[in-house]
Amino acid sequence: MPRRSRNAVKHSLHRHIKSVAWLRWLFVTKDDEVVIAQFPNAPLIIALVADGVAYASQGQVHLISNRIAQIAFVVWSVMEIGWGVNPFRRILGAVVLGLVGFGFFKEMQ
Repeated sequence: MPRRSRNAVKHSLHRHIKSVAWLRWLFVTKDDEVVIAQFPNAPLIIALVADGVAYASQGQVHLISNRIAQIAFVVWSVMEIGWGVNPFRRILGAVVLGLVGFGFFKEMQ
């Protein structure tokens, strides 16, 4: 059996997603494209870099980079909730916003 190319597998997956109603609603954009992940935008890149710095540091650097990461994740989440290309992206933004809020609440206790 010949090995299927990555594009063939991707095409097959996209065809399956488009054929199942709830998957179509969740992952297909208004332009009829399947979008699960996208190249990170600036707030997400800032959040991930700051989170990495916070993980690898201590003291004041840890606190400042942790706050920068939280703020950037909130900005990214709000952007996804308001302008996400499909319901999956909007739900993902809401989940991340909830997790950041929960983490902030937990820190305050």
